[in-house]
Amino acid sequence: MRMLWPLSFLFVFLAGSACSDGDTAISTDTDTSSAEVDETSDTSDPPDTLDTIDTPDTNDLDTTLTDTTLTDTTLTDTSIIDILDSQDSDAADDTSTLDIADIVPQPDTTPVSADAGVWTWFDEPGTSCNDGTETGFAINPSPTGSNDTLVFFMGGGACWDQLTCYVINSAVKGPFQAPQFEVGKVALTGVFDRDDGDNAFADWNFAFIPYCTGDLHGGQRLVTYGQPPFSATWNFAGATNSRLILDRLAATFFQPTRLVISGTSAGGYGASLNYERARKAFRPDVSYLLMDSSPFLIGNAINPNLRSAWFSQWDLQPILDEVGCTDCAADLSRLYSRLSTLHPDDRMGLVSSLQDGVISTYFTMLGPVFELELRRLAMNVYANNSNWRWFLFPGTTHTTVATPGLYSSGGTSLKTWFSQMVSAGAWQSHAP
Repeated sequence: MRMLWPLSFLFVFLAGSACSDGDTAISTDTDTSSAEVDETSDTSDPPDTLDTIDTPDTNDLDTTLTDTTLTDTTLTDTSIIDILDSQDSDAADDTSTLDIADIVPQPDTTPVSADAGVWTWFDEPGTSCNDGTETGFAINPSPTGSNDTLVFFMGGGACWDQLTCYVINSAVKGPFQAPQFEVGKVALTGVFDRDDGDNAFADWNFAFIPYCTGDLHGGQRLVTYGQPPFSATWNFAGATNSRLILDRLAATFFQPTRLVISGTSAGGYGASLNYERARKAFRPDVSYLLMDSSPFLIGNAINPNLRSAWFSQWDLQPILDEVGCTDCAADLSRLYSRLSTLHPDDRMGLVSSLQDGVISTYFTMLGPVFELELRRLAMNVYANNSNWRWFLFPGTTHTTVATPGLYSSGGTSLKTWFSQMVSAGAWQSHAP
């Protein structure tokens, strides 16, 4: 089974095809034709008024269950939209679940050390990919001794039932260990470029959190699909992994002056879901949340059946309870206001194209409808919280932080916007 490491940035939100062992595909799907925007949408104060998917191509899908002992299944005339509309909130039949939050070891808070300026992988005991194999993390310490730290959550799809996990193969699977990281780290460019004088993060400590659980880094449930002998178990262990890894990273880069929690696509959702626990672990002087191509749209803009499946299959509520978001099951965008209430001085921002071709498809929306909902999120949620900003630009591009020099909005480049975010000066939202 190969892993998808697209250069448009690491691990697109939905890795759409199953792959043979040992192969790695690197694709470029960045849309740069309309990245320039001529207007800005706001001033330094937000206005008072106003959500790696590599969309599955059914001609390319591996429709046989090659990675499990499940019976062969073929997709015929069934679309994702049909599936979502027909599913109930408890997802698939013949499914058993087990919470795993209480069966993992306590975090190891022993610091790790590595050579400065290069990436080094570390296994982390107690972590688990979907297949039960252990995973870990990678660090790249600052070559200048800076204690500013950028923590990056990897993206790479999502799945929530037998069909999406084992037939469509819509999430990156394990194993994810040192060999996989060594192959894919070539895609760590853009904000990780130490030779770019315009990169605001060039001399920061870097930390990389992998993704191989299919649950937006938010799950803590073991789910078995099907009946023996045609059954398979998936470890939705994203939240469990992040707890173990963040505590280890915090011990290594403790109390940074500036801390950025970031991620792209599925990893951007993971950054927001894990922001509170990361902040508590690191205890920074100043903290930032930076999400690339990963908006939780308002209410039922995310299909209710899809949203319900996430909560039931991944056990998503406990990580939201950590920030007191008890009503997030009905509207995941409430997480943003809750984070703002808890940390009103932390700068938080979203970068997205207006009609992201990946996320709009994942949410079963036409591009113009996605744009409408994205603008509604910006004006009705972000704008009502004084520490939130957004950087929106035309087009269907999915993910930007590997190539921030390609994008601008309102005459401001994305690189400049990143620099303004982590400075003490003005930082504005931009949109056409």
